[in-house]
Amino acid sequence: MQKSFLMMQDLCLAQMRRPNDPTLREWTKFWLNEEFMDFVAHNDLPAFNHRFSVTVDTTVQSDLTTFQEVPAPCDIIKLYSAKIYDAVVSPPAHTPMKIIPLMEFERKFTGENPADGEPDTPLYIALRRLEGIRSATLGVAAFTVESSSTEDTGEVTFVGYADSLFQTQTKVVATLNGTSTVALGSFYEPISLSKEGATVGNIILKRATVSVVEILPWEVSAYHAVYQIYPYADQTYTLTGLYKRRPPLMSSNSDIPFGVPDNALEILIQGTVMKGLQVIEDGDWQVAKKLQDEEKINFLRSLRGIGEEQDYPRVEFG
Repeated sequence: MQKSFLMMQDLCLAQMRRPNDPTLREWTKFWLNEEFMDFVAHNDLPAFNHRFSVTVDTTVQSDLTTFQEVPAPCDIIKLYSAKIYDAVVSPPAHTPMKIIPLMEFERKFTGENPADGEPDTPLYIALRRLEGIRSATLGVAAFTVESSSTEDTGEVTFVGYADSLFQTQTKVVATLNGTSTVALGSFYEPISLSKEGATVGNIILKRATVSVVEILPWEVSAYHAVYQIYPYADQTYTLTGLYKRRPPLMSSNSDIPFGVPDNALEILIQGTVMKGLQVIEDGDWQVAKKLQDEEKINFLRSLRGIGEEQDYPRVEFG
């Protein structure tokens, strides 16, 4: 049976033997989402596989010493496949691209100025994370910030260009008011958004009513993702592919861990219990770690169809 966010919190706190500890409950919310993210990152689940399509053109970047960058989906955590579509040739061609780690990409191609090379069909691609907010000059607009959780009341710091010439950076420090909208002022372009410490929910920056960027609970500043490609494009192409997206975090008590099979929920719960017991210095955290490891093995066995799920003897908390 699928368990709600509140049910999972109660189960965790009961095993920590602290059912009425409000501080530990807040941390339990954080840890459950952290375990949720970790589980999705280490397992390929169909619910998180999405396709993308973006135009690659010959527009010259302001910094010619960098590799050509193409905007990536804001919720991407892993790139599975990529192809370059060339509509000019006959018949139109889909050319597979080679996905390589960022460090290998830069080691392989650094030393030959990317802007000096002969433009051609891009054949190599790497995913890169950049601090700050992706530039998108759309004119002046009102910017606001809010949280996805009513519990968040900490400070956030926003920096943006308030002048049309993009010469003066203006900093605004604001206090969150849960899910209520907090005004930051009018800006032509956002630059960065950061927060003080961990939060329960996602911190959401909006341009008018449109979400621009989000900061996850365990991160302190906003970032955006780009694809680095090589060589520079010699014409306009369409880049298509498949990627794994970030899961929607749980904030309301009725939320469920989207896309996670029922037989994997104990992995999230025992991982959270382990962290809670470590914080309160209870030696039973090792029991929770053992239980989580057993649940992980059971889940992997069920995916691979290796017989029935192993019926391990359960270890009870003393």
